[in-house]
Amino acid sequence: MLDITLSNIIPKNISDEYVSSSSIWDKEITFKQSQFYLIRSVSGRGKSTLINYLSGLKSDYHGFQMHNEVKCTNFDPSYWIDKRKDDIGLVNQDLKLIKELTVFENLLLKLELTNITNSDIIDKYLIDFGIDNLKNKKCIFLSMGQQQRVAIIRSLLQPFKWLLLDEPFSHLDEKNKTNALEIIVNKAKKQKAGIILTSLNLSDKLNLFKTFDL
Repeated sequence: MLDITLSNIIPKNISDEYVSSSSIWDKEITFKQSQFYLIRSVSGRGKSTLINYLSGLKSDYHGFQMHNEVKCTNFDPSYWIDKRKDDIGLVNQDLKLIKELTVFENLLLKLELTNITNSDIIDKYLIDFGIDNLKNKKCIFLSMGQQQRVAIIRSLLQPFKWLLLDEPFSHLDEKNKTNALEIIVNKAKKQKAGIILTSLNLSDKLNLFKTFDL
């Protein structure tokens, strides 16, 4: 199990007003593996910053973060690299696709990083997400919604205890959003993993998700 605790975390460059009204900043909060969390916020209150802290991409904060009972303060970059390979599936808001590579090539890179040899899983996900016709198209020519679906698939092509998803549906219509969320939730349940999902405008009626306002 990998439970994540934030203890009085405050980003170094954030307004005191945002901190005082937040249900996460400067609070003691534990995210339990196998549970699902929705983090809602208007722009500018630190949704992407939170995801970067949780994934070890940034550490410019006061307070501390713990994995189970161990403080993350002194973890070196190699620890976080291993965590993102073995325990944390991640979709950044800027997606981080290699635009000059095809959809398949981007996804194949992830399989190679995680030592998964069966590339048939890529074809299955492409069909499930409705973009199998884009398999050999360079990502630079995809719409933002199509790129988001590729990035979501990439996050699922690994073992994980947590899925960290930063505005993953912002360019998807309602049908594709519902489909993507169902696939993500089913995969997380299968792996007994947790989900932390940030959004500007997802409904608070996501029954499986505990909601926090950042």
